[in-house]
Amino acid sequence: LELPEGRIRFELPGEFGDPAADPDYPASAAGRVFTLTVHDRDRQKTIQCRSDQTLMQAIERSGLMIEADCRSGQCAWCRSRLISGEVFIPKSRDGRMSGDKEYGWVHPCVTYPLSDIELEIFNH
Repeated sequence: LELPEGRIRFELPGEFGDPAADPDYPASAAGRVFTLTVHDRDRQKTIQCRSDQTLMQAIERSGLMIEADCRSGQCAWCRSRLISGEVFIPKSRDGRMSGDKEYGWVHPCVTYPLSDIELEIFNH
């Protein structure tokens, strides 16, 4: 249909699962625990995030709220700014537009930590 890449969306069935099962996942990150610092407007909270759990799962388990819809990386409702750190996003779930990739935006519902992370969330 000659649509621009940013206009194509796919329906996916919820959360991704175990990132270590993905062939692109770096084996050196498996089984590790990282620090996740979350900024939400004027609040900041530092929590732990296992390498096999999405940033969203860690945020929610800590008692913080983050808005979400699809939990599959496609709707962009949970779109957040990665301030620092290294992450793994499965290619099959990476629904970010090219500008978001270039400027450090992620979808926490499909983003796994590979290092300590600092993230700014935007609840609507």
